[in-house]
Amino acid sequence: MKTQVIENNDYPEVKNKQYLVKEINKLFQDKKIPDELQPKDMSRFCYNLYRLLINVVEEKQIKEKIQAVIQKIQSTKTNQIPRSISLFQYFISILISEKIIDSSIINRYYWHITQEVISLYPELRTIDSTFEYEENYF
Repeated sequence: MKTQVIENNDYPEVKNKQYLVKEINKLFQDKKIPDELQPKDMSRFCYNLYRLLINVVEEKQIKEKIQAVIQKIQSTKTNQIPRSISLFQYFISILISEKIIDSSIINRYYWHITQEVISLYPELRTIDSTFEYEENYF
């Protein structure tokens, strides 16, 4: 397992990123997420997840939102977790489909939602602020 370290610091941003790394690594160690979804660089994944969250919630809400995602993952059988999408897309799908983030703030961020993600999570179809992929034009 690849483990990157985020240096200790008292800044809330750093504390939240450390928390993300610790909790997501634990999900992999506990086999709650299939190894196929393991990002090549966990610190980069957590940085991207943090950037997403800080765009749609306050800093002090990040742990609460991630705890809700973790709860959903822990209550999902591993064989029900899609392997055809990235871990980032899986987290996005949970955040939105489980209404962990308020739908009124969804358009503050451009989402990486592909046709594959929409086929697995149809409720994401209503999001307007997505990156345009070639496949979205078919």
